[in-house]
Amino acid sequence: EMADEVIVMYAAQGIEKGSTLQIFDHMAHPYTQGLFAARPSLHQAKEKLHPIKGNVPSAGHFPEGCRFHPRCPYVMERCRHGTVPEFEVQNREHTAKCWLQDGSEESLIQLSRGHK
Repeated sequence: EMADEVIVMYAAQGIEKGSTLQIFDHMAHPYTQGLFAARPSLHQAKEKLHPIKGNVPSAGHFPEGCRFHPRCPYVMERCRHGTVPEFEVQNREHTAKCWLQDGSEESLIQLSRGHK
């Protein structure tokens, strides 16, 4: 209700952006998914929280490749090297810096396996 557009940041880098509805309804980046899974519920007072495993890298010591890869349940070898481009998720306004969104066979297999 407070914003029309959202940019999800991880380790000083925008990793997913789109309208509030796009982000809330179709979380594309594993970090965004982890954030939503880790938030407490207003409806269940003693609900167990699901934190994202691992630690945020210290500023200036970011890993090569995707900055989230050391904590990512879907990590692939290509996530560990180079620059991750922005991929369209639903349309040009909703993008994510995540190889899972490239539509490749490897990404589809990784998504179908679920969390490691």
